[in-house]
Amino acid sequence: MKFFVLIPTYNEAENINRTLGEVLRVFEEIGTKHDMHVLVTDANSKDGTGQLVRDFQSTHPNVHLIVEEAKRGLGA
Repeated sequence: MKFFVLIPTYNEAENINRTLGEVLRVFEEIGTKHDMHVLVTDANSKDGTGQLVRDFQSTHPNVHLIVEEAKRGLGA
């Protein structure tokens, strides 16, 4: 079975590495019985959140990123 944890972000550069690390730590505790992934959806952050996730992906292939082309607001 495949599981995804969805993390929506906007200007989370200060927190994203710690957050991803904690989610992956929980995955390790659960074990490899399931196909576990993290999907970060970034709302076109200007603080480099997307690049930090890209850097994290280089060593964690189960981390994925979708970046909005433009900030559309909370209602979108």
